[in-house]
Amino acid sequence: MKRKILSAFAAITTLLFASCSMFNTIDSNEENNIQESACITIGVEQGARTALPTVGAAQDFDTFSLTGTATTGNAVSVSETWASDATGTAYAKMTASSIAVTAGATYSFTLTAKKGGVTYQGSAEKQIAQGTNSLSFTLSLTSLSTDGEGAISVTLTVPGSVKAASAALTSIDGMTTLSPENASLTFADGKASYTASDIASGNYALTFTLWGDEAKTLKLGEWKEYAGITDGLTSTSAPAIAGTDELESIYQITLNTNGGTLTGTTAGSYTRFSDTITLPTSTNITKNANVFKGWKETDSSGNAAGETITSISSGSVGDKTIAAQWTESGIYTAGETFYINVDAGAQPASGNGAW
Repeated sequence: MKRKILSAFAAITTLLFASCSMFNTIDSNEENNIQESACITIGVEQGARTALPTVGAAQDFDTFSLTGTATTGNAVSVSETWASDATGTAYAKMTASSIAVTAGATYSFTLTAKKGGVTYQGSAEKQIAQGTNSLSFTLSLTSLSTDGEGAISVTLTVPGSVKAASAALTSIDGMTTLSPENASLTFADGKASYTASDIASGNYALTFTLWGDEAKTLKLGEWKEYAGITDGLTSTSAPAIAGTDELESIYQITLNTNGGTLTGTTAGSYTRFSDTITLPTSTNITKNANVFKGWKETDSSGNAAGETITSISSGSVGDKTIAAQWTESGIYTAGETFYINVDAGAQPASGNGAW
């Protein structure tokens, strides 16, 4: 039986810990019975929030949980959880808390933050000194929910020659068109804005059709954005077409996730005038029991070829089909024997361990 696991991903934001004195003690010297004290309070560096793919600010997280276990010495353990409710946000409660720790002990801390269908986590080790301590964490995206519903909000800026726009939300392969009951498309002041909610978690493509007349008889081109929807969050983007001449050569980007799940949005179209487009990284694409290895362009037969790419450079031209590359990483069982695949390779014939 194969047990699925999710791999950890790129760093998202930095959280800082500061401490104050408190009564908790440890016998650091049995003969002299020397007692020391310390505690920690928690804060978040808001300047890093823009790196979060789907959570706008620390205040938006539903819960924060902190655990801490001493790896040396005789010390108290830490286990605290803060949840948003009518009395305040989880963030506000966390930053207002003062948490007892034991001075002189070395701790292994783990901080977990959750919002809707995503979970972020970070860990750090620190030897606690008496008095003030500081501790920094790096949170990484660790899981994405494929259950529940999310939302999308995309605003496309277009040149003045565009007089109208229409939009369609489809499955990522374009075969199925969705019709969310609360979908809305507006066009004003050179901006086409599409919003919809209550969308089942999954991968989708949003395609804008641009028209040179209000009656929508003169088609100028199409612009596509990919959207990864996950529970309780809104996937957003704000692409722009800078000039009229770009409408004659809008190239399509076809992403094959090979079973992966996206979060947030990424460009599905470009022109030779577009800025360099960064392809989704391990921060916003996951696949159960697999490690993301990057993207490769595919040939006419659909086979991945050439070197791994991370972006489409400004000045590029032509439609592109790009496939996600994965390496299996999971836990396998055969009878009572467990096998752990940490990166690549085949399941061993016998024995326990990693390969």
